[in-house]
Amino acid sequence: MTHEPTTERLILRRSDEDLAASLADYEQRNRAHLDPWGPPAPAGFFSVEGQRQRLQQSEQAEAAGTGRARVGT
Repeated sequence: MTHEPTTERLILRRSDEDLAASLADYEQRNRAHLDPWGPPAPAGFFSVEGQRQRLQQSEQAEAAGTGRARVGT
């Protein structure tokens, strides 16, 4: 059984490569607002493939015991 902490506005899910397109869309829509406060984004960050790579890295970190692969939706 997977526990997904939930609030009225957020569901914290286990990351999944199927979320790459949704995450790329979110990052693209919020880029202008978030850019002043975030670090410079690496090349490809705003693409579906860039988000897929981030999700894969999170999953690898969790498998290695060095991170948690979670995404807020």
